[in-house]
Amino acid sequence: MDEQPQTHPLVLYDGTCGFCKIWIEYWKLLTKGRVDYASSRERGNEFPGISRDSFARSVQLVQPGGAILDGAKAVFTTLAYAGKRWPLWLYENVPLAAPASEAAYRAVASHRNAGYWLTAHTFGRTIRPSTFRLTSWLFLRLLGLVYLLAFLSLGSQVRGLLGAGGIEPASRF
Repeated sequence: MDEQPQTHPLVLYDGTCGFCKIWIEYWKLLTKGRVDYASSRERGNEFPGISRDSFARSVQLVQPGGAILDGAKAVFTTLAYAGKRWPLWLYENVPLAAPASEAAYRAVASHRNAGYWLTAHTFGRTIRPSTFRLTSWLFLRLLGLVYLLAFLSLGSQVRGLLGAGGIEPASRF
């Protein structure tokens, strides 16, 4: 049987970790089909170059050309497929950003249970990309209220500002 060439990047993650599952589901929504996802238990054996320890230690991103990224760089590259390119840019261009990101990644990865607890209690067990619908609705109505108050205020002040005996007499214009 001929193997099809890989057309999308593939994220391989630990399929038993609750922390990983929550964030992978979120990434799926962000990347909108531009990245494939599978647990290392499902497809890890297809990549003999990645050791079991590597799968246990961090997420793996297999690029269509065969390049394999792991850790923070894999996360930032995956987010770049979702249009969020600035973390990868920082990682690649800002001095000390890469080592700091990898250290933070290792710290979180070695405390996944605490990360899961924190994520579940901060965002809930399901994370959805923000739509800003409520914020936009509220902002536009409050902005409308500000304009209404400004015009109502102008109505009571216009005579003193622009009238014949106002601060700026209109006859000069």
